[in-house]
Amino acid sequence: MATFSETLLVVCDWLIDSTVRAGVLILFILAVQSLLRARLLARWRCWFWVLLLVQMAMPWVPESRLSVFNLIPRSNHLSWREPATNTIPSDTFAPIVALDSPAESRSTPHVKTQDIGAEETPLTGTTAEPTALTSDSRAPVSTAPTSFASVCYKLLPFAWLGGAVILAGYICVTNFSLWWTVRRGKTLTDQKTLDLLEQCKHQMGIRTVLGVVLTERIKTPALFGFIRPRLLLPNRILETLSLEDMRYIFLHELAHLKRHDILFGWVAALLQALHWFNPLVWLAFRRMRLDRELACDALALSSLRSEKRQAYGRTIVNLLERFSQPRRLPALAGILESKSHLKRRITMIARFKKRSYRWSALAVAALVMLGS
Repeated sequence: MATFSETLLVVCDWLIDSTVRAGVLILFILAVQSLLRARLLARWRCWFWVLLLVQMAMPWVPESRLSVFNLIPRSNHLSWREPATNTIPSDTFAPIVALDSPAESRSTPHVKTQDIGAEETPLTGTTAEPTALTSDSRAPVSTAPTSFASVCYKLLPFAWLGGAVILAGYICVTNFSLWWTVRRGKTLTDQKTLDLLEQCKHQMGIRTVLGVVLTERIKTPALFGFIRPRLLLPNRILETLSLEDMRYIFLHELAHLKRHDILFGWVAALLQALHWFNPLVWLAFRRMRLDRELACDALALSSLRSEKRQAYGRTIVNLLERFSQPRRLPALAGILESKSHLKRRITMIARFKKRSYRWSALAVAALVMLGS
């Protein structure tokens, strides 16, 4: 048990340092995004969040003279575990020597010290009673932390571990339940829809085998899994939307597949379980999901003609009116992330230009600055 406690304390030491660094980086990313605004395209916004994931996942961060983290004082790794205790100097308990007179002390260069309790007096030759110690020379008093604060310090690592296990368990159980439902779901057999999906895959340059599953568990189209990806569709979606609308949905979900968003979603979910106590991490990953949808819209629009942008935007609005947004799971990447985010997406779709998706020197400079 002692070994496990020590290991847990070491992990918590690294976690505290990592979460402080992550919080500072999140604030810088949000500041840069707010400063650049429309000049910073959705693609590069996502790269900033990838930089955050890399920083949070690294067990060791290389030193840099340009790093703002140099301004943060480093912890002593043990200073946070227990409160400071009062220490008594070691020379307080040195043997006390009784001298008869100043003259004798000057004539005797070396004094032989004996145990106080057995010292004989020069007048009677009898053993003297133990000399009463002053307040400064009393026996050492146990200063082990027994206060409420010290108990909390010792319980904090276990509280963090409990929260991380609960959140990670919830994520695993819900994803396993969804996987079990998808495995037993009905495979799409409509040839027209399957042919349309193959056309969209060719248009996006994707060769990955992608199955289509109809299920009532999902209320909106979503991509599921990254090892054997599947496209999940609600049962009644083919009766509600046209093939042209399905084209735009396929392009958006294929953009998730091409960008490996499911894999990054799992990494973010694992790091969120570790840093569940940091509210800035929850805010950052929410913004990351919203920026991910914008990047997928931009990638899908880059494969369409300019006159198709309005139709793509109308499809997004129709989905919000007829279907609900999916559950936020790392194994899912849907087309509807947030209704409050709709205005921003429609604005980006209306202003989208194909050349805007190309290389951006401003975004690269900001990314290098944050990385340094």
